[in-house]
Amino acid sequence: MLRTRLLVKQKVEGKVTGDKSREAQGKAQGLFGKAKDKLSYAAEAVKDSAEDAVDAVKDGVEKLKK
Repeated sequence: MLRTRLLVKQKVEGKVTGDKSREAQGKAQGLFGKAKDKLSYAAEAVKDSAEDAVDAVKDGVEKLKK
């Protein structure tokens, strides 16, 4: 939340002062943060799927043993 406020502050400061570099920096950091969050969610989904696959294989092996 604090990071978001800082990014918005940079973006707004850039617009108000006409500092295109500062505005672009705020926008770029915001996009980077969004991409990082999405990648984190994707990684968690892959991890969950892999764990489900391992559990399914273990269950299958146990059924074969019976």
